Amino acid sequence: MEVGPLAAVAAERERLLGLRWERFELRPIGATLGAEVSGIDLTTPLAQDVVDELRRALLEHELLVFRDQPMTPAQHVALTERFGPAGIHPLMAPNPDFPGVEHVERGLDATGFENAWHSDISWHPTPSMGTILHALVVPPTGGDTLFADAVAAYETLPGDLRARIEGRTARHDFGRVVAHQKTPEELTDLRRRHPASHHPVVRTHP
Repeated sequence: MEVGPLAAVAAERERLLGLRWERFELRPIGATLGAEVSGIDLTTPLAQDVVDELRRALLEHELLVFRDQPMTPAQHVALTERFGPAGIHPLMAPNPDFPGVEHVERGLDATGFENAWHSDISWHPTPSMGTILHALVVPPTGGDTLFADAVAAYETLPGDLRARIEGRTARHDFGRVVAHQKTPEELTDLRRRHPASHHPVVRTHP
């Protein structure tokens, strides 16, 4: 008998609640996605065993949230490099002092981003392992960054649909996201320099 989507979500939630962590405190914040981590200072060099446990927590919960961590750009880069080389976003303005850090600012006049669901740099031949965001100024309401659990979405698909997409690839083209920000000439040039990539529709996690 196939397990229904609500039962699958409940089972995963129960599994996540049962996980134990030795080097920090962790509280799940979503049904299957996200956890808040406390008892750790990201502005100081982390011991390797702490990094290893954070990596395991990230793979389990897919999104980790840390409050009140006033990192400098140098500390931001140092934290990133504990998990792998810091990538440089090819479409963002380069930071001359810290190439791995991009400054993003959105005001009241910024529109068109609320429904641009995406996985960061999925169109690159080698997509990033993840992204580390550091909120500097946030509005009292709105301005949310939303996340979706693609693993739970896949696990709750009907079995026949999962079978249909197994082994298939998808074309990843950033142009659909940035087209409203670029002129046709700029878009053509960007696509020439950063062509679309094909990746499996279903990836193994991790």
